[in-house]
Order: sequence, then C-alpha cells, then structure tokens
Amino acid sequence: LEDISFDFGNRPNIHWMEHYQKLKSEYDKHGTYNIAYDSSTPSFNNFVKKNGEIYSSFQESAMTGSSDPVVRQKIDLLQGINFDFEAADYSRSDKNWDEKFQKLQEYKEENGNCDVKKNH
Repeated sequence: LEDISFDFGNRPNIHWMEHYQKLKSEYDKHGTYNIAYDSSTPSFNNFVKKNGEIYSSFQESAMTGSSDPVVRQKIDLLQGINFDFEAADYSRSDKNWDEKFQKLQEYKEENGNCDVKKNH
C-alpha cells in the first residue's frame, strides 16, 4: 500500500466530517449552535459528547508530547467554530435532568406528592 501512496487516513473520517459540517452550518447561519441533547439525533449527540471527552484526553496527551495528529485536526476545526468543549461534556446529563425534573413536577401535580414508585 505504501508503494502506491495509499492514504492511511491521517484526517478525520467521513462520519465525523458529516457531523462537523452540520455543526458548522448551524454556526455559519446563526453565529452559534445548540448542543443540547436531542433524543431524535443519537449519533449527533454522541459526536458532541465524544468531542468534549476527546478534548480533555488530548490536553493530557499534549503535555506528554504524545498527541494524535488526527485528533489535533479535529480540535482545530472545532475551535474554528468556537466549539464549547466543556459544555459538550455536560449537554446530555443537563437535558436528562431537566426532562426528569419536568416529569416529577407533572407527577406531583397529578398525585399531590413526589413519592414516585420505582416502577412508575
């Protein structure tokens, strides 16, 4: 493969780039993007969360000089659209908490208490 100059993929993969383009398009249109968890787009949610986690790992490996050039490319692209790596790590858990809190409020309104049974 090296003899025919095969490209071993020292760049982000196609699926990663598709999600990045979706995020970039939102950023280009609005100057911002919404990275809140959305249950209708699980692969995109995973993309957002994973890149928040990757950034943390990258920072640690950069200190030791062992950082991956493909990860560096991804981070550079995301930084170019002001991706909020810290918010990405928490977007899903915050949304889930809000949804569960809303359900608890509805339960209390219907039942007059917050004594939700485990199987409810």
